[in-house]
Amino acid sequence: SGDLAVFDPKGRLKTALASLKIESAPLASLDVAALQGKKALLVGRDAFLPGMGKALDRFVEDGGVVALLPQEDWRPFRPDLPERDTQHAATQAWFRAPAHPLLDGLSEGQLSFWQPDNVVSYKTLYKPCGSRFTAVLDCGGSFGMCWSPLLTVASGKGEYVLTTLELDNTAEPVARQILANIVIYAANRQPKEGAPLYLLAGKNSALGEALKLIGASSVDGVGAAGPILVDGSAELSDTEVKALEAALGSGRVVQFQCGQDVLAL
Repeated sequence: SGDLAVFDPKGRLKTALASLKIESAPLASLDVAALQGKKALLVGRDAFLPGMGKALDRFVEDGGVVALLPQEDWRPFRPDLPERDTQHAATQAWFRAPAHPLLDGLSEGQLSFWQPDNVVSYKTLYKPCGSRFTAVLDCGGSFGMCWSPLLTVASGKGEYVLTTLELDNTAEPVARQILANIVIYAANRQPKEGAPLYLLAGKNSALGEALKLIGASSVDGVGAAGPILVDGSAELSDTEVKALEAALGSGRVVQFQCGQDVLAL
């Protein structure tokens, strides 16, 4: 639809999108202006360049969805995006979030031994250690289910969808179904306003900067709703102590970080 933009200068997705009868707006270049009025962006294989990160971030923060197909020279441009394991390949994947819309119409048995070479994913993504991520699929190895060939990372009001599945594989019908699911999900996902993290940082001025680096939205003070992070250096007033007691009493999450050095990055 007109909500979907595609950046695929090498034309790797042309055949697959045509077979799915998916209409899109192909982009000659990728910047903030090119994404105005769009809800979703599909970035084809090996099309991402490091200089695009700021435009993608702004688009996602405002509520858009960016779906990134496998990128050979992938270097995460945000600390909450996962790296690829250059030594990993998988012939099977497993449902981790079976009810996720990205898996609509699929059964777990369809994620094994894809045509033409049995491989489902090359250089699979490591599962992130933190951030607002959802591993939709799992892949295993010597150390357990530590990889994911399909996952999402929420940021601001929007979301990144990252995959190392061979979705431009014209020989594998299941790849087409997952590609269609990604397009439908990206075009229909509604922006979600996340609750900010309320912060009592005290003397730890580096804490706010550290939170920005991981894409966390924070507001100074206790606030009326949402989680609260209290640094050990904070000298709490009587009013703040009472507000924290009330927050705990109402069921809010309050985390006390004891030790300034831990978060003074």
